[in-house]
Amino acid sequence: MIHNLKIFLPALLALTILYPAGSASAASPFPDMKESDWFYYEVSLMESLDITSGYPDKTFRPQNSLTRAEAAVFFDRVLDFPEPENPDAFPDVSKNSFAREAIASASEAGFMNGFPDGRFGPDQTLTREQMAVLIDRAYALQEASMFFNDLPEKRYSYDAVRRLAGSGITSGYPDGTFRPANNVTRAEFSVFLIRSIFWEAAGSNKEANTSLQHFWLETETSDLSSRETVERLERQLYELTSSIGSGFHTLVPLKKLEEAVLQQQAERGKSFSPVSNRLLSDWGDGSFMTRVFEHEAFFAQNNYHGATEEEEDFHLLEAEDSRILVTAPHTTVHLRENMPKVAEVYTGAIARMLHDYLDVNVMYTTRKSIDSNYYNTTAFKETMAEHIRANDINLVIDLHGAARYRDFDLDAGTDGGSLASPEKVNSLMSSLRAHGIYDVYENHTFTAGYSGTIAHFSRNELNTEAVQLEINRNYRDPRTNPEQFFNMFYGISEFLYLQENE
Repeated sequence: MIHNLKIFLPALLALTILYPAGSASAASPFPDMKESDWFYYEVSLMESLDITSGYPDKTFRPQNSLTRAEAAVFFDRVLDFPEPENPDAFPDVSKNSFAREAIASASEAGFMNGFPDGRFGPDQTLTREQMAVLIDRAYALQEASMFFNDLPEKRYSYDAVRRLAGSGITSGYPDGTFRPANNVTRAEFSVFLIRSIFWEAAGSNKEANTSLQHFWLETETSDLSSRETVERLERQLYELTSSIGSGFHTLVPLKKLEEAVLQQQAERGKSFSPVSNRLLSDWGDGSFMTRVFEHEAFFAQNNYHGATEEEEDFHLLEAEDSRILVTAPHTTVHLRENMPKVAEVYTGAIARMLHDYLDVNVMYTTRKSIDSNYYNTTAFKETMAEHIRANDINLVIDLHGAARYRDFDLDAGTDGGSLASPEKVNSLMSSLRAHGIYDVYENHTFTAGYSGTIAHFSRNELNTEAVQLEINRNYRDPRTNPEQFFNMFYGISEFLYLQENE
């Protein structure tokens, strides 16, 4: 592997987002090809990624045979060869040639050699087997058991062609041949090269490879001034890159999309400043954490059996003017099928802090009681329903705690997307990721699909959008990980504030 995938792959992923296939806005980059052409997708990416700009007359000429000079330029743009020490090594390459430096770079890198007589042969066409050898030299491909009728084992390109076949880059012709001596067309080369790049990104993970090749988002526009569009693209890119082993946050800059994400983060931050200024100040002087521990002490009484002297099993803190309700039904020990379940620590403190800073409506249990996230006929849910109807609540966030071993930071349960709009979930994810919390998923483990959950009850009985938000214990441990706790709280607060005020 001699190419610089770290530089090239993120741009490729971003462009598969920004130029959706088949959309009316995705105009053909060249007048001599159309969307129905079998090579349209790959040539479009070649142009979008600045691997090719076509000929001076703006055509691509897909059926033209590829020359060695053109191949050197294309590979140089993808593989990023070092600058040549001697750009005039070949006497048959003109100083004015468009491929002069690319040819010299490819040669000095040991990627493309000249002929024994010292020539490079820039105008000589490239055969299909020569192309296969070059691609095999550039990428770590996988050998296949596939054989081609016209490719004997003794042929020099035998192993390279089989590896192209094993990596899904070629399947040959319908008659079982590869036709190695045929000239490779510019269209064929484009298809083989783009497929090779995708293979290098996804390797033998065929599902990820397919996703990379066909990740054309269903959007009518690439207008990145829309926050909803950017949040959706950010989420989908993160999920795609995660499937091939790299999180969105670890990639080098993603050009237009990354710029749009950063712009949206700045705009969200500016909108949130009335609350964030106070939050950051309280964090700085220590009063934020003091308040967290004071709130949690209420629930921690009697080994998290709560305030046993309380008359009610729960409290409702009403807001002056908010249409959001945050619930925390597991702040204390709770009973399910007459069996005690442990408290989900700091969910109560989080809920009360959200009320303190955002003045949202909050409900939480005060002492050991039956599980209102399991049973529907509870006083907790009766009061909750009355409050939602009386105050026109339009969003319920039901806070829960997940164990440390869970392989997520936060998990938004929406029962397959039926409980809350994707826009709300995407916005939640963007706010959290903006503050360093990346492994945020929807319906990863806890889906809120059971009819007794508060989120399910809210949506199906009260027609109110709801999310069951599971927070990993690593983010609910302010004594050990105060920064993680604060970032989680900050991200959730920003999301709720924007939902309320925009």
